[in-house]
This record gives sequence, C-alpha cells and structure tokens, in this order.
Amino acid sequence: MVNVYNQITIVMTHEQIAERLLWPLWRCVDADYKRKYARDIWNQFEGAIKSSAYTSNLRVFLANIQQRLQITIETQFVEDIAFVIQSGMDEEILTDLREETTYLVLLVRLKNETKKQDYENLHNGGSRDGSLFDQP
Repeated sequence: MVNVYNQITIVMTHEQIAERLLWPLWRCVDADYKRKYARDIWNQFEGAIKSSAYTSNLRVFLANIQQRLQITIETQFVEDIAFVIQSGMDEEILTDLREETTYLVLLVRLKNETKKQDYENLHNGGSRDGSLFDQP
C-alpha cells in the first residue's frame, strides 16, 4: 500500500509579510514613542526588524521587536500577526526580514502613506471644490 500525502506549499510574499506582520507591528508601536523619535522612527523600525530577525523562531522575533519598540499588540491585529507567526515558514520569513528589510519597510511606509491620504480625504471631503480632477 502506498501512502500519498498531499503537500500544500505555502509561499508568503514580501507583500504579505509587510501587510500581515510588519504593518500591524508598525500600527502598534506606541504613539508617544513615534512622536519622541519622529525624525528617526523609520530607521529605528528597520533596525529593530533586522536585529530582531537574527533568531530561528518567529515567536522569538515577535518578542524581541516588541521589547525594542515598546509594541503592545492590539486585538484587531492579532489574527494577521498569528497567521504569519504560525505559518511554519520561520526560516524563510526570518531570512526575508534580515535580507530584504529595506524593501519590506518601504512597503509598510507606502501603506502608511496611503492610509494617511485616505484618512485626510475622508475627513477633508476629498478635493477643495469637489472636482475629481483636483485629485493628485
């Protein structure tokens, strides 16, 4: 009798790592900490990711980065973070976090800018005269 196992290979893209792990971590960095280090916060975030990723376990990475950046994970982000942490792809993800840090942080920064713009558009009612052509 031959046993056949269906193996599903999960591949986590850089975009998924940024969206489901790093973006939530960024959102959970203490606001006072971000204000205090406003000039250098993105460099600190990048450095904390890289240095925290020098482990073989994503759970340890999470504990390390939480300690370095005063991160308290908010309930709304638990599911996304857990998805990545429990993916079983520790080695691959940690390698990406170490070797592709700048690109991953760039993805988070782009998402942050998009969210800021969406927020401003929502609260400012879009363009000044309501014309679609005034939109950047």
